[in-house]
Amino acid sequence: TVTVHSDAAGPLTDDITDTAYEEVDIIHPCIEVTKNTSVTATFEGDVVTYTICVHNCGDVALEHITVSDSFFYDLSSSFTDTLAAGASECHDFTYTVKANDPDPLINTVTVHSDPAGHYTIDISDTDSATVDVKIPAVEIDKQVWDSYKKIWINDRIGNSVGSLIQFKIIITNTGEIDL
Repeated sequence: TVTVHSDAAGPLTDDITDTAYEEVDIIHPCIEVTKNTSVTATFEGDVVTYTICVHNCGDVALEHITVSDSFFYDLSSSFTDTLAAGASECHDFTYTVKANDPDPLINTVTVHSDPAGHYTIDISDTDSATVDVKIPAVEIDKQVWDSYKKIWINDRIGNSVGSLIQFKIIITNTGEIDL
């Protein structure tokens, strides 16, 4: 509401007043994205299922919804273009763990939208899911007993035909899991 007062100059002494008001709807657009995974740890070759949910946490409808993902890239066509206030939409996506994937495997999703209508406010959110990639590995060390020096060595030693040769094989788990 705006009220204007004016006192006229000169012989006029009347107060001149005018009032005007305009109602304005205050909107609270909000979008939230969540990403969950079916596992917390995995191995190369395993399939991991990611669930991505987009939720309109505001009080107005949202439109022009875009969803992008660090593994699956543009997922916008998998989601509706508009969401009513309070509405949600979820989808599952699968990913096969590759040999050259980093550990941990971090997957990030980002969603953008505008409030429905003539508004051009970018509403966005981001979420990530992390999976530990377990890498099995062993190290094998073969040693031979040097009966002259009385020590185990990793080199060849000279022995004559028919000599008794002692070997020691050491297997060490250098991976991230019990074997």
